[in-house]
Amino acid sequence: MTKGEVETRRLHRDVWEHYNKQAVPPGYYVHHIDHEPYNNDPSNLMVMSPSEHSAYHSQESFKSDDYRRKNKEQLDRVRPLLSGWHKSEEGLTASKKGAEVSWATREWTEKVCEECKEVFRTPFPERTTYCSQLCRQRCYARTKRYHTDERVCPYCNQPFIAWKYSGAKCCSRECANKLRVKSDEAA
Repeated sequence: MTKGEVETRRLHRDVWEHYNKQAVPPGYYVHHIDHEPYNNDPSNLMVMSPSEHSAYHSQESFKSDDYRRKNKEQLDRVRPLLSGWHKSEEGLTASKKGAEVSWATREWTEKVCEECKEVFRTPFPERTTYCSQLCRQRCYARTKRYHTDERVCPYCNQPFIAWKYSGAKCCSRECANKLRVKSDEAA
């Protein structure tokens, strides 16, 4: 703070800190449980992380038909503008930076693959049950009794299982895209 500046304090934050005998964590909000900003009774105040606070108020807002209608109108107005921005150099750079931050801050969890019983790490423990696409395909082929073929991906040279009548040449979309780009460059 420079000379002459006055620190602004919020009463509800001071009340929460006084009765809980600790500071509000940096970046956190003191939320009024009954939504009445002048009711600073300690039992009406709770600390929430920014994501919790935002999610709570979003859920509350969407209970209103008027809010949902206005939100839809706003989205219909901005979608065409956002589409152009996302394709711009600035938009691509911002998306890339956001993805890098997202991946850098994810928590990785160890799990055991249901097919091969090997330990693997995943950032999505609640929805990941196999260590690889191949293990998932093997389990599905064995349990679903599909007509399948074991093939070798021409890009990564890894075996994969495909439905017998499909035209799948690669083990994943990622490999198919890389193979397509590689063949486009060669042409």
